[in-house]
Amino acid sequence: MRKVGILTWYKAINHGAVLQTYASCKMLENLACTPVVLDYNWNLSEANKKNILDIIKKMSIRKLLWKSKVKKFFSEKKDIFSLFCKNYLPLGKDYLHEENLDAVYIGSDMVFDLSEGYNPYMYGINVPSNYIFSYAASFGYTTLDSFKNHPHFEVVKNAICDMNQIGYRDQNTKEICMYCGTKAKMVENVDPVLAYGFEKEITSWDNSKWKDKNYLLIYAYESTMNDETEVNTIKKIAKTEGLEIISCGYYHKWCDTCINADPKEFVEMIKHAKYVITDTFHGTVFSLLMHKKLCVIVRKNGFKIEHLLNSCELGNIIARTPDQISNVLQMDVDYDDFDNWRNKESVKSLNYIKENIDRAMEK
Repeated sequence: MRKVGILTWYKAINHGAVLQTYASCKMLENLACTPVVLDYNWNLSEANKKNILDIIKKMSIRKLLWKSKVKKFFSEKKDIFSLFCKNYLPLGKDYLHEENLDAVYIGSDMVFDLSEGYNPYMYGINVPSNYIFSYAASFGYTTLDSFKNHPHFEVVKNAICDMNQIGYRDQNTKEICMYCGTKAKMVENVDPVLAYGFEKEITSWDNSKWKDKNYLLIYAYESTMNDETEVNTIKKIAKTEGLEIISCGYYHKWCDTCINADPKEFVEMIKHAKYVITDTFHGTVFSLLMHKKLCVIVRKNGFKIEHLLNSCELGNIIARTPDQISNVLQMDVDYDDFDNWRNKESVKSLNYIKENIDRAMEK
């Protein structure tokens, strides 16, 4: 069996981060590989290290109470995610100490992003393998201009050029890699969740807990989907249709119920929801896989979602203003076209991974 290390942000307490890691492992297993998820120390930039005293000074009593509930919710969530990772991911040693790696797969998602800190291993620097490739990697919020002015520009540029092949997820990433001067083959990949498909898990992870419930599912970070107009619009839709509003994985005090779901239950909750409203990339991806009545609200991370939906010609499920939400949810989406697109892109992406594994074994 060929041993392939995976470097990705699996430690993020986020359903999408963990499940795209799971999908990457499954794709490698299907190619007769032994995947191992490599550990790391995450370096966050100083801009992301908040001064707790400054935060407290700006807090009202109401906000402090909300913060306390979110903190408790998150603490429970960490334990839930830790258990899932332990049981479902092949966790390995720190990337520096894992031995006999035939290849290292870097991705997916914003592994190349420099806006939240410089993490050299995500560009293959000092990673102990003779064959390193990326899969559906993204520079995220890092633009070409900000990259050029970054203090580690030269080191990252050289590391990108040293990669054996580059799988990217968006045009911005492709342009930055081309600017670096890479001579490696570059291929656009779909997210591992889309490439893998989760057909087996959508059935096997369904415990029928949510099957007979009548609900509208909210999947959005605590800091988003709190605008009064937006909230009132969603509440009106739920009231008209007799639906409970349930937030999955994040604490929203305006929802009827907030469920601290593990990644398996997250999949089940999307499967049985009458409607899904989300502003996240993977909330969108899993809803598309399960052919849901879906409304996507675009925010700061819109570049990821819009690229995906434009690629599969489903840009019409985006609501750009609150008054569009109801109309979007009532639309009939042609999921046959989406399935055809996904199947084609899945084959392309799986062939890309296979090609890299085969090339690694020739070295």
